[in-house]
Amino acid sequence: MTRPRIAVAAAVALAVLGLSACETRTGKALGSSAQAAGEGKVVESAVSLAVAPLGVAIDAVDLLFNGFKGETATAIRNSLPSDSAVPSPQIAQDTKAPPSIVVEPVGTTTEQVVEIKGAISSQGKITSARINGTDVTVMPDGRFAVRRGVQLGDNVLQLTATDEWGQTSETTISVNRQVAPDQSRLAALVPESLRGAPRPQSIAIIVGIQDYETLPKAEFAENDARRFYDYATNALGVPPDRVKLITGADARLITLRKALHNWSKPLIVRGQTEVFVFFAGHGLASEDGGELYLLPYDGDRTLLAGSSLRRREIVEQVTEAGASSVTLFLDTCYSGSARGGETLLAGARPVTIVPKAEDLPANVTVFSATTRDQVAHSLPAARHGLFSYYLMKGLESGAVDVRNQVTAESLESYLIGAIPAQAARQGGRQMPQMAGPGTSVIAKYSP
Repeated sequence: MTRPRIAVAAAVALAVLGLSACETRTGKALGSSAQAAGEGKVVESAVSLAVAPLGVAIDAVDLLFNGFKGETATAIRNSLPSDSAVPSPQIAQDTKAPPSIVVEPVGTTTEQVVEIKGAISSQGKITSARINGTDVTVMPDGRFAVRRGVQLGDNVLQLTATDEWGQTSETTISVNRQVAPDQSRLAALVPESLRGAPRPQSIAIIVGIQDYETLPKAEFAENDARRFYDYATNALGVPPDRVKLITGADARLITLRKALHNWSKPLIVRGQTEVFVFFAGHGLASEDGGELYLLPYDGDRTLLAGSSLRRREIVEQVTEAGASSVTLFLDTCYSGSARGGETLLAGARPVTIVPKAEDLPANVTVFSATTRDQVAHSLPAARHGLFSYYLMKGLESGAVDVRNQVTAESLESYLIGAIPAQAARQGGRQMPQMAGPGTSVIAKYSP
């Protein structure tokens, strides 16, 4: 081996070991020998390799020492670190995921304030959560629920969450607030959805008179009667062949009396038959207020006793026949005014007659559309009488209690809550009344 090549190899080895050629005599000698041999560029390259990772330097030494023999090569190799001592390169990586946000959609609303609910999950602690810059409280399990005001139209709420490592996630919540629907658009009546407990022994008489022979019109009264027929069969559980429906010109006094005397009495089983009577039309009280009359199609307001049906007569006929209970629903008033505000009495102005209270047997319940000096209004938006509409809505759902039944008490409570408010919206006054045992069951549904 020539001296210049030995010098080059030695320089490489010393460089790898971190020794400066000027710090040892051997280094000086080797450097001088290399320069003398014209190998300066080789030494420079070898020294440059020494600053590279040791594994690369060792490969370079192997290349330079290729074919070297003897003690010199062995000494140089023995002076180098072993491969096991060469550290592996490390690349630092952040594998922590940012917070994850899940929000329940809000969508469209008519409310001024909406509730935003969801959950935030993270590998670390959530240090802050905000909606449009306002802090949100996050529970230890990550859940949150906040209320925020929204304006009409489209609203965009930005929710951001930050964890303990400063990582932030965000999501957008879209809310569209619309104008609340017109309250005059009343819900449709849906008696077909009802399945009341059957009452095979019960009977029902239903009367509705809109266009009278000589009296002002009772708006929508026949609609009331025809619709109540479905509630009698579906909600009250009366068999269809035990329901007597009488409307319009058919509802003459003689026809009503025949329904009470000739039709109902043979069907009543003493102590077992429940009787329901529904009447929508005009009513009047006697001049002294002692008697309450239901006016048939051919009723004459100047001859009440001879042309009209006393309310007391209805109760007497069915109770004497042995009915176990009697329930009357009367969408009429006795104040002398019609549903449309016209007077039923002679004269240029309405005259109000206040009837006296009427004693009732213990098994009789009477629901009346108004107190004794008010007008029973119609409800044009529903094309029904105001009382009739809410009576049927109460049977449908509004008055159903926790036992899945409608009692006289729960129905009265519902009617008192609904009817006066609607009458006030129409510019009138109307307070329904109930007389009789509040515990009587009007309708019962399966769970």
